[in-house]
Amino acid sequence: MQLPTSQTYRPRLAVAFLVCLVWLVLLALGAFERVPLPVEVKALIGFLAPLAVAAALLYRTALFREMKQSRRVVNLVGVALALLVCSGALLLMLSLLLFALGISSPP
Repeated sequence: MQLPTSQTYRPRLAVAFLVCLVWLVLLALGAFERVPLPVEVKALIGFLAPLAVAAALLYRTALFREMKQSRRVVNLVGVALALLVCSGALLLMLSLLLFALGISSPP
């Protein structure tokens, strides 16, 4: 039995979202504080690493497979960027919720 196309990429989409969310949590907890690199390099790595991992995870799915190769890569990077933005919004919402409930406070 062949699965519909919409069901074949959903697990990888969820994994890519979780990768972006975990990456942002690690950055929020200060994972790059002790790395002896300039701030610009840290920002570049912090932005491009989750995009590359999410795009690589989504590349093996059937998502946008009917398009030309270059257009498909652009669309997959766009989806990866959307996942990164959505995971950032989720992290911000959870932080605001924890602050509103008095569970955490800003440093």
